[in-house]
Amino acid sequence: MICKIYNDGSHYIALEPCHSKRKKPVNSVAKATELDMAFDEAFNNSMQGELKLKEQKNFVREALGTKYGNVDSLLDDYIEKKFKAKIQAKKARVKRFERKALLNKWNYFVTFTYDDKKHTKETFEKSLKKCLSNLASRRGWVFMLQVEYGKKTGRKHYHAFMYIPDGQMVGKITKKRDYSERLFKSRYRYENDFFTKFGRNDFQPINNKNKREFRKAVDYIIKYMTKTDEKTMYSRGIPSEIIKDVTEDEIVCEMVDFMIKYVLFDDVFDTENVYVKRKWNDSDYYDLSEFEE
Repeated sequence: MICKIYNDGSHYIALEPCHSKRKKPVNSVAKATELDMAFDEAFNNSMQGELKLKEQKNFVREALGTKYGNVDSLLDDYIEKKFKAKIQAKKARVKRFERKALLNKWNYFVTFTYDDKKHTKETFEKSLKKCLSNLASRRGWVFMLQVEYGKKTGRKHYHAFMYIPDGQMVGKITKKRDYSERLFKSRYRYENDFFTKFGRNDFQPINNKNKREFRKAVDYIIKYMTKTDEKTMYSRGIPSEIIKDVTEDEIVCEMVDFMIKYVLFDDVFDTENVYVKRKWNDSDYYDLSEFEE
């Protein structure tokens, strides 16, 4: 049977695709009102601190109250509605990130750290993203890039899961011993001299020996994503799920999670070329990334 497959963090899960009618395209896009922009500004400011949900809402109420006067019940309903939409959107982003990270193959976990002697925050972000986009289109690099700010210094840096095809690496990687302020211990850093023009970098290899460390890295980024509204940058062609013809021999058991799903054996397919569309030889696989919102 034809099934949609994703990775939930422990196993590959299959379910039969639902055939829903496509939504009619919307010709007009609703413009953000002054109130919407004021809410977004207050919401983003509330995300900078270690505030709980109730404290966030109070922060936004006070910010809007300062600008528009006392927050009446109508405006209070608006705030609740906007918060609900923000939370749902964040859950969808985190879910999409996790499925992409766990389904696809990566060979490097990379960190790029901003250096104020070489760039401003704006030029660092713009030039780094442009460089990675060029490497994706010219050398076939595949990456997921998520911004983070240091807790102590507030210094901007990016974490990325990368797949770099054989023979397509740029620069020379040198192994260096360094001290991690986050881990409070010495560790090895793998510096790529091509990217030193942006600041500090670390190309940690991902392989079968450090699968546990890879999972920790995924969980670390997801934990940060739940506390911020920063978006993830993806290169093209990274599916969060694939479609495959599943046989009974590949199914471990059946389960019910709002719908019937199937737990699959770990070796149901080879992740080697899941997202490298032009290299596929197996006609059973279909890339769904083009249909993502």
